Amino acid sequence: MLEGVPSFAVSDVCLKCDGCCRFYEKDSCWRPRCGEVEIKAIGAERIDGRSYIKADESDGKHLCVCLEKDEHYCAIYTSRPFECQVYPCVLMKRGEKVMVSIHLSCPMVVEYRHSQKFADYEKQLREFFSKPDVKNFVKQNKHLAGDYPGYQEEFEDLFEVNI
Repeated sequence: MLEGVPSFAVSDVCLKCDGCCRFYEKDSCWRPRCGEVEIKAIGAERIDGRSYIKADESDGKHLCVCLEKDEHYCAIYTSRPFECQVYPCVLMKRGEKVMVSIHLSCPMVVEYRHSQKFADYEKQLREFFSKPDVKNFVKQNKHLAGDYPGYQEEFEDLFEVNI
């Protein structure tokens, strides 16, 4: 796993949100994609050549199998997939480019998007994604870059990952 992933969203906010770890469809584009090295450690499933965290149905929603919904915590938080670690950022496909984009619907982004706190976070992200091991991870796991059909307006591109 990669070390030093900058964090922005705090777990107290994340676990109270009804977003990331909960999906309306079992094959939702919102399910976290897993890198090749993460597949065995997490127990992912392959769909269309991509690996995703599994989702189990509960109360009409599909929940990430790692979410302990009654206790409101992630059972694999310290070893969660890269995509979970970088959220509210996601890797986006833009033609041949891989962009780091911010999910504008995240409550933390809604509150802090135009603050110094976010500017500092974006600087940390740029430094992180410029590291050779991170670039190599992204290059080896291009399938982590999604296109989120029907949700494009919920994202803002921050910068390109030069791989």
